Amino acid sequence: MRRLTHREYANAVRDLLGADLARAFTPDTQDDLYDTTSAPTVPSLLADEYLAASGEIAQHIEDVTRLLGCVPAAFSEACVRDFVDHFGRRAFR
Repeated sequence: MRRLTHREYANAVRDLLGADLARAFTPDTQDDLYDTTSAPTVPSLLADEYLAASGEIAQHIEDVTRLLGCVPAAFSEACVRDFVDHFGRRAFR
């Protein structure tokens, strides 16, 4: 499995959550980013940027119940399985 490029990451966030990611990540400096025989790492600076971006993305999610498919307070195993089945399949496309 390869790491998404910054553009692919932003597109996935938009497609899955409807949030436009208006953030510039540290430029990729790895020569082998598109080489499927190696596993690009995530440098600590980029990991910090991904963490900050996830907070920004979470603020744009207006209806958690709609995203999850159930009321968060009544979170059950069936709800978790349904979320993973549907959202996970879309995310792993």
